[in-house]
Amino acid sequence: GRNAPHFISSVFWAGLTAGVMALVKANGRQFCSRPRLCGLL
Repeated sequence: GRNAPHFISSVFWAGLTAGVMALVKANGRQFCSRPRLCGLL
């Protein structure tokens, strides 16, 4: 259908965002320079 490319891109970006968030949470303490940002992780 017409929505196939949009659906695929949505799933792709959702997965990419989730992956980035996981990496940030896993490595947050190493990259964190501001305590306030660390609190969000």
